Amino acid sequence: MIKIKNQTSKIIVGIFSIMLFMSCENILQLEPQSRQAIFWQDNNEAELGILSIYDAMQKNYRKNHFYWGEFRGDNYEVTDKPQIVMSSLINSELSSDFAEYTRWNNLYLMISRANLAIEKIPQIDSYDPDLLGEAHILRAYAYFDAYRLWGDVPLHTLALTEFNDDAKKPRSPKEAVLELILSDLAQAETDITTEKRDYRFSRASLFAFKAKIFMFITEEQFNNWNDNQEITVSKTKYEIADEALQSLEDLAFYTLTKDQESWRNLFLNDSEKFPGIGQTGPELILSLKYTLSTDGFSASGVHALFTNGNPPQKISYSILKKWSDVFGDSTSEKYTIQNPTTGNDEKLRIPHDYRFKETVDINTSNSKIRKVFKYAKTTQNSRNDDTNIILFRYADMLLLWAEAKNKVAQDLAIIDFNAFDLVDRVRLARNLAVVNRSGYSSNEAIENLILNERQFELLGEGARWWDLVRTGKASSELGIDETKIQWPIYRDHLIVNEKLTQNDGY
Repeated sequence: MIKIKNQTSKIIVGIFSIMLFMSCENILQLEPQSRQAIFWQDNNEAELGILSIYDAMQKNYRKNHFYWGEFRGDNYEVTDKPQIVMSSLINSELSSDFAEYTRWNNLYLMISRANLAIEKIPQIDSYDPDLLGEAHILRAYAYFDAYRLWGDVPLHTLALTEFNDDAKKPRSPKEAVLELILSDLAQAETDITTEKRDYRFSRASLFAFKAKIFMFITEEQFNNWNDNQEITVSKTKYEIADEALQSLEDLAFYTLTKDQESWRNLFLNDSEKFPGIGQTGPELILSLKYTLSTDGFSASGVHALFTNGNPPQKISYSILKKWSDVFGDSTSEKYTIQNPTTGNDEKLRIPHDYRFKETVDINTSNSKIRKVFKYAKTTQNSRNDDTNIILFRYADMLLLWAEAKNKVAQDLAIIDFNAFDLVDRVRLARNLAVVNRSGYSSNEAIENLILNERQFELLGEGARWWDLVRTGKASSELGIDETKIQWPIYRDHLIVNEKLTQNDGY
């Protein structure tokens, strides 16, 4: 985590856990008001309060960042040694029994700490607006994932200091959740003036997050929200995303890596083969930073999911074939891989794409083992895992920007060649040929091109499932029942809080 420098500060930070949903009880644990009274006296203490929200964020997104965005979809298949939780994700057979990806304890811990900061910071004389803005955007970030995962969720916006009936709430409609998210986002955009930070929200990461929100929500949800505003927005959701990404670009802080080694070093955390190298580079906009000294063993969970021995999942035949078809040619070396549809071993061409070589571990002696080795090239001890989790990256934003421009053009019934230009910026940085534009005559075809580029570029980064959901392709591409796109609510939450109801389909 972001280091808090002395032991006194570490003790103080413990005061902020006043609305923790317990793992087995899911009830509020509240600190006495007398303990709160000694806190929130100045901006230094407010800073510690903000760090405590990031601390909860680290706890929440450890593994969940990948459970929620990476393993559903078409990036993976189960191996011949499956593990039930991973299999349920890959096959979209989710169960409310699996706390690993349905429990929302730490998500609400993050929200509770943000609520406390939002209440207390304005009471400080000459408070720092940046801190208040961070609290708002961190709450928005947590609720945005709750919104994407479960739709209707309980809305807690007050810092509760005693156990009362408000501790248990029914699910609020997703429209109300979205309204809070966008309200928090607007407040943060007003308050945050710091332009760039690697491990905390700034204006740069705010613009990236804003674009992701507006690209994800449906047009119906956007229009309903817009109709309820005192002053309606005269732009489409895609135009808002386009403008947010232009604002990010105007800051001129980020550039694409231009060679294989620099791209590798964005992700690499291999203490055995590459000691002291990695997790740096000009594309990293916002990451969750983990350190063993402050976050403990197995801090981020990345190695446990991807590189600790032979995982129960393997990279899917479908993405490897697609990659081969796009960037392989007659001069490419071939490798053998089994097509699960036919059961036959087939020869695929290795793409002329160094991202493939840095991401996909093709074991020629055992093609059943196909690991993501973006984060480490050797098997890692998951106890020593302090791999950062990348939340926003420049290439991700450029490709999302291409999508936004294509959607704006689609609304105008035109083709916007700026979308191609953005894809080509990424391709040229990766030493790849530019897009043959004559092969794309419809906005739908251009969208599919961009989604493929995102799948190759972002494999192993927790993006694919959300790409399929927000473009309406999760059901059609994967054959998933529409009622199964949202996630089940953890069974223990339903038992403890009788006001909750389960999502349809579960």
